[in-house]
Amino acid sequence: MPPIYFGFNRNAEQKISDIFKVLFDEKLAVPTFVRSLLLVEKYLQTKIDTSESFYQNPVEIQFRDPKIKQVRENVERKIFNKFLENYLESNLNYQLKTCEAGDEDVMVVEYKKYNYQFKVVDWKCPCYEVEKTGIPCPHLLLCARNTPKKSYMELFHQRWFRKPTSKQELVKVLQNDLES
Repeated sequence: MPPIYFGFNRNAEQKISDIFKVLFDEKLAVPTFVRSLLLVEKYLQTKIDTSESFYQNPVEIQFRDPKIKQVRENVERKIFNKFLENYLESNLNYQLKTCEAGDEDVMVVEYKKYNYQFKVVDWKCPCYEVEKTGIPCPHLLLCARNTPKKSYMELFHQRWFRKPTSKQELVKVLQNDLES
């Protein structure tokens, strides 16, 4: 059976291939293969849904972006998944055109397909996704990825941060919310 490719690194690919080698014989009728494939999908979905950790290998290692770790550790799973969706979209569909130094931080992000541009000024994007959802848009993520000192966490609204553990942290979060 040919190798099954899934995931971003060799370990993930190997583990999926191992599952298929155990479950399937070399010669399999197509209907049997499809039924078996659906069972494997159901099994894997159950594993994902009941998993304590998000991923077996930290996603920041897979993307070679250590700034992702802070997001993974400090926001809820559902929010992290939306962040990853925007992160992937920023990698696939957008490119950073210019960075202008001056009184304000200005970056121009271009949609690769149609040459449509978003002018990000002082970390505010004209698509207003951060204002609507509290989760950074692909345009801001692309700018932050290309700005070494900018943390992705700075782009999130505080409501998505995990619950503070101490009373002092709770007071600090509430004060920051009142100031914003």
